[in-house]
Amino acid sequence: MDARYTMADLPSLPFEIHSMVLDYCDFKAVRSYALIAKAATPPANRPLYRELHLGPTGHVTKWTCDTIQHLLRSLTQRPHLASLMKSVHLDLDYTCNFSEETRYLEEFSVGRAGSDFSSLGKDIVEELGLPNPRSWDIELRHTFLDPWIALLLAQFRSMEILKLGPTLLQKSTFLGSSFST
Repeated sequence: MDARYTMADLPSLPFEIHSMVLDYCDFKAVRSYALIAKAATPPANRPLYRELHLGPTGHVTKWTCDTIQHLLRSLTQRPHLASLMKSVHLDLDYTCNFSEETRYLEEFSVGRAGSDFSSLGKDIVEELGLPNPRSWDIELRHTFLDPWIALLLAQFRSMEILKLGPTLLQKSTFLGSSFST
């Protein structure tokens, strides 16, 4: 008997088989695998959400505040995915002028956040009990990266490794506030 499988058979494969296949795949292959069938998504979650690497050498090379907002929304809708995150590496394909510390991330503003993202950010700030909610609200509405990155990282309670590129290593009031809770 011939034991060949077709794409139609993929959903019926045991979870363990999916996991074994995914262990040999790079990020792009795992992402594609997760998109081919609903049954492939749960086994792909662990390798997809184990590491977040945004930057010139990462899984997503060009990213903006919009990228962070969409990821944050996905994680708040499915909090079990945030618990899978072990390693976060954020970097920008940008050389920062360190003499202008007060404006170090304002260059990455992408306009005003939509009302759904603004209220998402406000809800997370309230849920975490972060200090100065008014300051958070103002900066989140202007979509500066600093507060959005802080709220994203606050979701990763199981994070073991955090790497931030030089541009993101400047004074960050919001990042400090999110880790102090």
